[in-house]
Amino acid sequence: MTAAAFDVYVASHDGHSLRVATHIMQRLGLGAYDYARLGATPPVIDPARPVLLVAPVRYGYHMPEAEAFLTALMAQTPPPPLVFVSVNLTARKEGRQTIETNAYLKKCVDKFKLKPVAARAVAGVLDYPKYKWLDRQLIRMIMKMSKGPTGGWEVIEYTDWEDVDAFCDSLPAPFGRMAQAAE
Repeated sequence: MTAAAFDVYVASHDGHSLRVATHIMQRLGLGAYDYARLGATPPVIDPARPVLLVAPVRYGYHMPEAEAFLTALMAQTPPPPLVFVSVNLTARKEGRQTIETNAYLKKCVDKFKLKPVAARAVAGVLDYPKYKWLDRQLIRMIMKMSKGPTGGWEVIEYTDWEDVDAFCDSLPAPFGRMAQAAE
């Protein structure tokens, strides 16, 4: 396992954000990598190490664990450099992957006054059978408003892995491909 020049933090509802984080780490040349899975209490953040955060959206908000983490991160003076990946179903639509075009990513960046080195919205997975009954109904209502599938039985992975790869390839040091940095 190669050591990263940054720390990775992940919040996840159903495991897809963990898949995205793992894919990013592999693309950056780190293969298997230990990341801190966010819990109710924010971890101690090393202010000297840049941060990669992967966090999902549900019902219009990033997970409370991710929001608590961002509060702790921004309380540091100065906060460490941040790469922020928001996993949300709005990003399934063409052109909704940037801070300017993804309402959830923009709302989070504005709320916490983030100045990320890079940020991207990545489409997640719609997995109706995995959701509890009430969650399924709420997500169906949201999908109806956004012209998505509403049958209640669909499992659709919207993640554009090539777009995730292109985002990874565009990251500046120290987040860029570790294999290239070692050469």
